Amino acid sequence: MLVEQYRHAGGDFFLEVPAGKREDNETHEEGLIREVKEETGYTSLNKPIFLGEFMVNPAIQNNKVKTYLILEAFKTEEQDLDDTEEIKVRLFDFDHFGDQLLGNKIKSQLFTANAYFMAKNYMMENL
Repeated sequence: MLVEQYRHAGGDFFLEVPAGKREDNETHEEGLIREVKEETGYTSLNKPIFLGEFMVNPAIQNNKVKTYLILEAFKTEEQDLDDTEEIKVRLFDFDHFGDQLLGNKIKSQLFTANAYFMAKNYMMENL
């Protein structure tokens, strides 16, 4: 499951993993679960699986991206978007998404590509 939204700097709509930042005293997992539910209306009974943490651009930025995998998600409610958000939920066949990424058949960004290949690696080794 991905979200599609307009990104001004890119001048187009991009497919991305649901993402956001923690609020108040949330743990990373709590923030992730809330953001996914708000952006997509989906949740899971399974605990998110931590896949990795990476600096975005340590030459000029100090932020990090923490990537999680959520398995067996299902829709529980409608999206709860901020006034400035316009997000469409898109479902893709996981097994073919990598080919679409590598073939430049979809517009995406680095965080999503990285998340996909980390999730694929995790699933091949653990499931």
